[in-house]
Amino acid sequence: MWEVPLLALVSELYFEMTNNSVVDEKIINKINIDKAKKFEKLGAKFADFGTRRRYSYENHLNVVKTFKQHSPSTFIGTSNVHLAHKLKLTPIGTQAHEWFMFHAAKYGFKMANPIALGRWVDIYHGNLGIALSDTFTSETF
Repeated sequence: MWEVPLLALVSELYFEMTNNSVVDEKIINKINIDKAKKFEKLGAKFADFGTRRRYSYENHLNVVKTFKQHSPSTFIGTSNVHLAHKLKLTPIGTQAHEWFMFHAAKYGFKMANPIALGRWVDIYHGNLGIALSDTFTSETF
């Protein structure tokens, strides 16, 4: 259950420790605005899934704010529940690996997939029918 926050932290520490700083905030902001406007013009629906590999919290917040402002009809949300709450966006995502990993920790990996998938169906009644079959290998799945 710690995958997302740990990967975000590792990513942010990497950029801080290697001095890989954002070249110029104004340039980055212009790139994000241009990208958001292109998606809006094309009518291409998109969401943010950038938490695990983000440069920094501040940068991630700015990117999501920019997408919300400049792609109001095509930006459909973020997988970051905190940012979704803060910016009044829809939290969005897929059935995460953590779902299976939690069930493996609680019930063992041999029972994780059947129990996790059964509970997923019980909760969502087939409305979210995406399964990530690569958590423990396709054979186990």
